[in-house]
Amino acid sequence: AVLLLVGLGCATPPSVPTQRVDPGSAEVRQALARLAEISEGRRALRAQARVRLDGASGASFARHLLILERPDRMRLEILGLVGQRVAVLASDGQGYDLYRAETGRVERGPVHAGLLAEVAGVPLAPADLIALLLGVPPRELGVPDAAERGADGRLALHFELPDGGRQHLLMEADGRLGAVRLEGEGAQALVDVGYAKPDPATGFAQRVSLAFTSADLQADVEFGRVELDPPLADALFRLDLATSPGGYQAPCVRGDGSRSCSPQSWSRTRRCCSFSCCSRTTARSSR
Repeated sequence: AVLLLVGLGCATPPSVPTQRVDPGSAEVRQALARLAEISEGRRALRAQARVRLDGASGASFARHLLILERPDRMRLEILGLVGQRVAVLASDGQGYDLYRAETGRVERGPVHAGLLAEVAGVPLAPADLIALLLGVPPRELGVPDAAERGADGRLALHFELPDGGRQHLLMEADGRLGAVRLEGEGAQALVDVGYAKPDPATGFAQRVSLAFTSADLQADVEFGRVELDPPLADALFRLDLATSPGGYQAPCVRGDGSRSCSPQSWSRTRRCCSFSCCSRTTARSSR
């Protein structure tokens, strides 16, 4: 079994005996129904995150603000030491805006599969990354072509993909999605993903580890202050190209599309409203 014998995250678990399972069995159908239920219940996310990257150029750490909506809408903000925006990537699935504080300019262009590799060194299509961070299978679920059960109660499901790649899913004994592997054509590993620290109420994994073998990159994401399926306005997924003498400043936008501060106030102070203030305001308004 591929996934049952692969260690994801900080430690590699010992191998466990496995037994082949009929892909058409009731056990597999039940697991697929559970995965469909998880996917249906996780459409969007707004959260803070601590992200550690380890690669050929060394290790780095940064705080992020993430707004994700399946299938392909995202807003990723990287914060500096005092909470300033270092970079912002916003995409509505069709086009993207990328702001870098070092230049004070906004780059724009059409979304494509290699966008994240170009701007962030992450070799994944945006839709795949969004699904994986939300903790759902990134590709469509059909009938698996193979399945194994481990002696520890975990179930591995293996799927052939239309593009010649493969998707491997590991279900924990309690029904949670525990790990994902995506492979390209020729069984080349694209990413290995492991999930940990499930929230007791929602089951959402608060720690996600992603290993990109081809890019020699490991990303560890620790979520905090997570909102699942919040209302999200279209304005969140593009950047308002207003400017001030201090360069581009992205105003804080609430989930309902309104601003938590006026353009005059953030132009005058040459800084943007904080995401935490915006999050608290949105959370209060949704109650």
